Amino acid sequence: MGGNVRLGFFMMPVHPPARSFTETLAEDTEKSLLADRLGFTELWLGEHFSATSEPIPSPLMFMAGLVPRTKNLQFGTGVICLPNHHPVVVAAEAAQFDHMSQGRFMLGVGPGGLL
Repeated sequence: MGGNVRLGFFMMPVHPPARSFTETLAEDTEKSLLADRLGFTELWLGEHFSATSEPIPSPLMFMAGLVPRTKNLQFGTGVICLPNHHPVVVAAEAAQFDHMSQGRFMLGVGPGGLL
């Protein structure tokens, strides 16, 4: 028996609601880059428009900033909330992101529990 252990990272970016969004994004970026340096192979991130403690309205936009700065990570949406978007826009943006990341993308969609 043997094999490689692969580690994934589901980032539930919980932050103090009153914190600066700029600081929140910078911290989440640093966590993601550290995960890549440590050899994690997956980063999953959800979409939240109204959760002030998890303010990520666009996981694809956040992850697009990480693509050129990472080498190990595949990127997954956990999830993009389909009721908030036109499905054609989601499909087009997911396809573009897949090309931008050179195939390092896993699309997760769902109804969402929060807006």
